[in-house]
Amino acid sequence: MEMVNRPYEAAFEAYAVQHPEVLCLSADLTSSCEIDGFRDRHPDQFLSLGMAEQNMLSFAGGLGLAGFRPFLHSFGVFLYRRSKLSFHFLIRHRSFA
Repeated sequence: MEMVNRPYEAAFEAYAVQHPEVLCLSADLTSSCEIDGFRDRHPDQFLSLGMAEQNMLSFAGGLGLAGFRPFLHSFGVFLYRRSKLSFHFLIRHRSFA
């Protein structure tokens, strides 16, 4: 049996190198998501957007419309919950207005 170290990093890099429209978006979890090596070797295809997953989702949508193929990297719970916070705040604010 062969142990593969950081399998996602190798697969993602192999794909991204062949597709220059691929952009790697990180939400400040670069090492935890196994993309720190990719960041170091391909800085022109890497964007760190900080701890703002809700903004990263919107940004990725714009990149997609512009012809890029964005890959978002964060923890799953942040990607689906953080983007819903804006709606929660809007609904709560309107109900008190």
